Amino acid sequence: MAEHMPMRDALLATCLATTSIFASTSVLADTCDNIDFEAAEEYYVTAVGQFSAFIRCVAAADVDGDGAPDVLASDRYGEEIGILLNDGSGGLVPGGSVLAVECEANRIIILEDLNGDGWVDLASSASAGAAVFLNLGEDSSGNWLGFGELNLYPSGYEPHWIDAADLDLDGDLDLLVPDFGEVGFDTGFHVFLNNGDGTFTDGILYNLGLNARCISIIGTDLDSDGYPEVVVVCSTLTAGALAHVYDNAGNDEKGVWSGLDYRVAHLMDFGVCSVRAMDRENDGDTDLVIAHRSRRTMSFMVNDGTGQLEVEEIAVPPYIELAEPVDINGDGAMDLAVVIRNIDELQIMLNDGDGLFTTVAAEETGKDPKFVAFADLDDDGDLDGMTANSYPGYDFGSITVHENISTGFVGTCVGDITCDMRVDVLDMLEIIGHWGPCQGGDCRASDLNEDEIVDVLDLLLVLDMWGDCGA
Repeated sequence: MAEHMPMRDALLATCLATTSIFASTSVLADTCDNIDFEAAEEYYVTAVGQFSAFIRCVAAADVDGDGAPDVLASDRYGEEIGILLNDGSGGLVPGGSVLAVECEANRIIILEDLNGDGWVDLASSASAGAAVFLNLGEDSSGNWLGFGELNLYPSGYEPHWIDAADLDLDGDLDLLVPDFGEVGFDTGFHVFLNNGDGTFTDGILYNLGLNARCISIIGTDLDSDGYPEVVVVCSTLTAGALAHVYDNAGNDEKGVWSGLDYRVAHLMDFGVCSVRAMDRENDGDTDLVIAHRSRRTMSFMVNDGTGQLEVEEIAVPPYIELAEPVDINGDGAMDLAVVIRNIDELQIMLNDGDGLFTTVAAEETGKDPKFVAFADLDDDGDLDGMTANSYPGYDFGSITVHENISTGFVGTCVGDITCDMRVDVLDMLEIIGHWGPCQGGDCRASDLNEDEIVDVLDLLLVLDMWGDCGA
């Protein structure tokens, strides 16, 4: 062995000389993400009506004003939106339901303050249109009064989604509702401008033509002018899946909103089912992520900084219902929570800060999950997950709560790729397993000297750091 030591030492010296982040083997010089969740706690939800319950969506916010986020769940085929109130420690207790009388098929629900009174209101994409329920606040004794009566705003045939954005910059939230439409008829999406008190003007229809079959929508500022643009994803019968981008024309000289201008349609892979906004690469602009229900791809619409979008795709498991942006470890980079229906699983894809993702957790949900929301249910400073599980064929659904018990960034030493506070043979095997060019993803942890290749220099660093971290 002695004759090989000079070559080893020379290579190691070269590696250490060209890598400034490795100062000593005895200090905590690297970090690990310990992303973990408690076993899911499942809350079963039933509903009245002629159809079996089918839990489609979940949303979380403090609806009763006690400072703790509560959870609401929509019934895809019924009139009820169930309420689960937070008991103050992260547990959920039945809080009744909101009845959308003669307005069944509540799909997506959102919780936003629509009338500016400080209380979170409820809006739903229901079969008859946009269903709005204003929060009544509390009485003189501090008891929560629940939600008020239904205010319905017709928006075509079979609205599939709802989103809120301040399109005219008047300080209140307007509503966006895409319409799936009937076969053989034109359809598109509706804009409802807020009157300032939580009531809305008649819908403005943006027609996307015959059999447009619009499914999901987002209002978000793409070009950094302050006005939200609108992107709606549709699965047409003739042209395939499309993402339609509308520019916001802003307000005229009299302060009157000028509406939306059609910009472009991006051809997408089939099975589009949701669009969400996020800053993928931490570069200060807004990108989009699109889930595909029937494909093994997830699409990003990457912003070039001016609002122009370029489509990129990554491989994921099939049957993804939703890709929800969330900063799960609190590092400032938006990660993704992916709802996978056919395997009853919630997967967490961690963002490396540059827009590259690695799956770091897979949590079991209830049967056929459809949606996920996040909130700090137990007031411990991190975000817990809640999945909506549809249980098709049964007369119930469920909400599973995934309590976040991640320890966040844990100090470790350089070379501890497996994050077990030791540099040993397991880390050596990680180096060997990722041997070769490394442009990001799973191999980045093995590229210890960050030269975009996993090779002998990284292996020598592991050998030099061998042993317990901090020793």
